[in-house]
Amino acid sequence: MKTLTIQQKVYGAIAVLSVLVVIAGAVIDHYSTKIAEDSVVLDVLGRQRMLTQAMGKAALLNASPNEYETAKNMFTQTLQAAKMGGKYPADMKMASMEAIDDSEIQKTISHLEVEFEKFEKLVQSLVNVEVNSDSYRKAQVNINSESNNLRALSNELVQNFKNNVYLSNQAKLNWANTGSGILALIIQIEIALFLMKVVIRPIQRTSSVLRAKAQGDLQQERLPVTSDDEVGVLSQSCNTLVEGLHDFIRHSEEILSGKSTANGFGLKGDFESSLQRMVQQADEKKKADKEMVRIAALVENSPNNIMYADHEFNLQYLNPASVKTLKGLEKFLPDKVENLIGQSIEIFLKVPGDVRRIISDPRNLPHQAVVGLGTESLN
Repeated sequence: MKTLTIQQKVYGAIAVLSVLVVIAGAVIDHYSTKIAEDSVVLDVLGRQRMLTQAMGKAALLNASPNEYETAKNMFTQTLQAAKMGGKYPADMKMASMEAIDDSEIQKTISHLEVEFEKFEKLVQSLVNVEVNSDSYRKAQVNINSESNNLRALSNELVQNFKNNVYLSNQAKLNWANTGSGILALIIQIEIALFLMKVVIRPIQRTSSVLRAKAQGDLQQERLPVTSDDEVGVLSQSCNTLVEGLHDFIRHSEEILSGKSTANGFGLKGDFESSLQRMVQQADEKKKADKEMVRIAALVENSPNNIMYADHEFNLQYLNPASVKTLKGLEKFLPDKVENLIGQSIEIFLKVPGDVRRIISDPRNLPHQAVVGLGTESLN
């Protein structure tokens, strides 16, 4: 199961549900067919009661031999079909039925056969005696009594079949319908729980971790990886991304602090290339800083007077030589030398606006001028 994809797992669950639905449908169809067949058999067995009554009347009223024989043949053939299986007369044609597989019903059928033999012997005795004789009247009484016995046994046969077979199959059909519905519901719940476990909850955990990372909270636990499907790949990818971020931040801090100058960091893709560019930029910055230190040392130790102002013409730097020179001229300045940093260089000019007009035009650069300060001249 761990190596199956989500699609395969869902399709498998749907396939199981489909198979069970087909099986349930087949079971329901089987019992529906059985009930339909049982209904026919129930009608046929109910006809036996009428046949016993017809045979009794035919014998007692001295009906034609054909009427009695017809009723007799229908009765015996139907009884035989119920016992052994086979054909029986139905609606002017022959139909078939299977033997009734029930011990109580088979016992009733055997009892009916015995009683029918007695009935036939009584009918023969009636035929062989003189009409209206004592033997004739006695035979009529016995035939009537035996006919009632056959009818009672036929009623018992119908009732046994109804209770033992027909109603039993109906109960099985009801159970099949109910069971298939319950089973389908259980499987649907199982599928929902399965999807909740292997898809929804892992995605919710992944979403929560990524949301926390997006808010700057990098102290998150690793996501559990319990499968190789799409969700497992997603969780593993999230873990790899988070670990990559941790390593990237750690290596970045080491690079910026000067603790790391490695050319390889064991990361992949843009993580690795960004760190390599960062190392390159850090190396270039070190070289630039070193050069700036060298230049700053030259300027600082230069015997020439060097001052620096920003684009707003505010004084930003005086080298020691300039400080020494201006100290000698401090009485001509509007402020002490140590307070000049941050003030406009226009304090050295009689006409403040000239310097802005001249220097603001790049075509006038470089520009050299002699500025008077008290009794001294500054070049």
